[in-house]
This record gives sequence, C-alpha cells and structure tokens, in this order.
Amino acid sequence: MQLSTHIARMAVLPLALGVAVAGLGMGVAAQTAHAEASASTLAALSDAQARYAAATQELDGLYQQVYEAQGAYEATTAQLDATNQAIAETQSLIADQKAQLEEAQDILADRLGADYRAGEANMLDVIFSATSFEDLVSRIYYAGKISDADAQAIQDVKDIKAALEASEAQLQEQRAEQEQLQAQQAADLQSLNEQTDACAAYVASLDYEVQSLYAQAQAEAQAAAQAAAQQVASAAQQQMQEVISAAEDAGYHYDESTGDWSDSSGNTVSSDTVSNATGYDVSSIISTAQSYIGTNYVLGGESYGGIDCSGLTSAAYGGSLPHYSGDQYDNVVSNGSYTSDIGSLNPGDLVFYTNSSGNIYHVALYVGNGQVIDAIPNGGVQLRDYNYVDGYIGGGTPSV
Repeated sequence: MQLSTHIARMAVLPLALGVAVAGLGMGVAAQTAHAEASASTLAALSDAQARYAAATQELDGLYQQVYEAQGAYEATTAQLDATNQAIAETQSLIADQKAQLEEAQDILADRLGADYRAGEANMLDVIFSATSFEDLVSRIYYAGKISDADAQAIQDVKDIKAALEASEAQLQEQRAEQEQLQAQQAADLQSLNEQTDACAAYVASLDYEVQSLYAQAQAEAQAAAQAAAQQVASAAQQQMQEVISAAEDAGYHYDESTGDWSDSSGNTVSSDTVSNATGYDVSSIISTAQSYIGTNYVLGGESYGGIDCSGLTSAAYGGSLPHYSGDQYDNVVSNGSYTSDIGSLNPGDLVFYTNSSGNIYHVALYVGNGQVIDAIPNGGVQLRDYNYVDGYIGGGTPSV
C-alpha cells in the first residue's frame, strides 16, 4: 500500500510525536469539561434531589401549620385568662352583694324585733300623736311604706345577687369550653411539632444523601474525563505508530528519541519532506475533527453558527466529502471498504447509523478503541463510544 493511501486511512496526526500529543490538548480539555457521571448515579442524584425538594416543601408547610396552631393556642389562652379574670370579678361582686343582703336582713330583723317588743305602744304613739284624721291616715300609710321600702331594698339585692350568679355560671361554662379547646390545641400542637421534627430529620438525611451523590457524581465525572483523556492519548499513540510504520515501509525512519525523520541513506529530513513525498497534508483528519470538540450542534453546518454530523466529517476530510450522511455512506460503499465489524475499522474511517426506517441518519469519525468524534443535538461535538448513538450498522474509508 502506498504511504499516502495508508496515511489517509489512518487519519494521521502531525508526524512529530510531540506535536501530535500537543495537538490533542484542546480536545482532551473539552472532553473533560463535558464528562459526566454514570447514568445510575445521575438518576439516583436526580431522584434524591426531587425527594429533597418535596420533603423541604412539606417541611415548610408543617412550619406554617405549627405557626398557625401556636397562634390559635395563644389566642385561646388569652381568652381563658380573660374568662378567669371575669369569673374572679363576678365572684367578688357576688360576695359584696351577699354582704349587703346580710346587712339589710339584719337591720330589718332588728327593726321588726323592736316593733314587736313595742307592740301596741308604738301604734298608740302613732295614733295619739296625730293632729287630725288626715294626719293619722298619713302616719299609718308612711309607716307601712317604710317597711315596704326595706323589703324592696332586700329584694333588689337578691335580684342583683341572682343575676351575678347566673353570669358566673355562664362564665364557668365558657371557661370549661375554653379549657377543653386549649387542651385539644395543645395536643394538636404537640403532634405537629413531632411531625415537624421527624420531617426535619428526614430533610437532613436527604440533604446528606444529595451531597454524597453529588460528590460521587463529581468523582465519576472526573474519572470519566481522565478515561477520555487516556483514550484520546491512546488513539493518538496508536495512530502515530501506524503512521511511523507506514512511513518506514516507504523508506523513511522515525527516531522516537529525537523526533527526527531520516531517509533510506540516513540523511535527516523534515516531516514536511515526508508529507510532500507522500502527497498528503499531515495536518490530520482526526486533529481537525478534534478541533471542533465543544462546538454546538447546528443543522446545516458552520454557516449557521455550529456544525452537524456530516458537516463535521466533511470538514475533517478538508471539505472533500459531500455534506450529507447518505452520500458519504454511498461513497464508502462504492470505495469497497465498508464493513459492519467495528473491530475492522481504522482511525479516520466513517461510521454510519440508520433510523427505524433503515435510512442513514447519522455519521461519525472513528478514532480507534471503539471511540468516535461526532456532532449530535443536545450534545454538540464530543468524543463518545461508537454505540452512544442508536442504529450503528458499520463504516469504512471514503474515497477522497
């Protein structure tokens, strides 16, 4: 096989190994930035975050219920205090009326006793001291009125005392109801506080779970980034060795200790000399694809501010391929290099995918070790496993 054909199939990196590794820097950094944790960890983290959010919302609701229950309990307590104060004041008034009643009854009893002892003498005094018949009638009438007034005064005190006792009975009933309500509110408040404490503990445990899963996701993402970097470096090393082998088959020798090329006579030659001798530009297909890592996916290509899958592979081949995955598939098939075996593909080959209807809908650039660089919606240009996208059918080397 001619060196130019072999290099094209291998999608060479720059021939000097130091340049090859340096050229990978941007791609590795971009892949590291987009590395993710495992799907199971991300799913567990998402679930824990959802449960944390729901539990936090429930806890906020419980705090609000506790606040309202505390306010209701304090209001009932204030009402009960007012009722107790009213009962105390009413009882004091009843005691005053009772004292007045006893005093009035004692006075009336004393008066009636004196009248009884005086007997008819008092009445004779009333009769004989009258100056006229009219005066006599008047004296007898007012003597009766005085007794009636005493009796009415006693009755008034009794009525007031009875009214106060009725009021006290109502207040006692009101106090009993308020005490019952207060006891129920206290029990409800205690129950709410217990629920709140339990929910707060649950939220704290979920917070720990979320933090642990987040740390695990970060660690997995870092490990994924390191693995991706190693894969890129491994692919670069493999490609470089294949390029060196192909160049040596053509009569050139590469000194890995110095990074120098020499011809069959032992004369030192530049990598450009090797490139010119093969008729192939050693700015490689893969390094071109790597330069797009991190670019957004935009259907239609770079003229729309991004790149799509066939636009990426076309750009990697210097624009020599048609900007359509179906046409690129036809190119590979016509070239006779198509294979469905991923293990038979070489770095720089195109990889194709079909949809449920059997139509070619996606193309990627194979870089070795089961890895491809491709452009997908909601992911842009990245280094991925070849089966990251559904529908793999095979691939091969295009004719350029």
